[in-house]
Amino acid sequence: MVLSLQKPAAEHPVMRAKLDPPAVRAKQLEDFVTSNTHRFFNITGFSASFLDKDVEVWTEDEDYKSIRASVQCMRVVNDIAERGVALMQEYNKLHTTDEE
Repeated sequence: MVLSLQKPAAEHPVMRAKLDPPAVRAKQLEDFVTSNTHRFFNITGFSASFLDKDVEVWTEDEDYKSIRASVQCMRVVNDIAERGVALMQEYNKLHTTDEE
């Protein structure tokens, strides 16, 4: 995966990929990693310095341990679905304030 971070990425990546399920099953995790994946470190403010070290010593690296602990506490959120639910709740409030 670290080597895949050097792989060029699409200039304008698609927001939602359309993939054939059998084709996805044939892929490995590193097939989904590109230079765009490195943006994770920029967005979160985490240091990517451990990526320059051998993977065998990552478990002893303080940056790696800190990032790993933080990532394990993160929740996966579907922003689009949550916004849709919030919009429907707001809409329902507009129509249910009058009891008649």
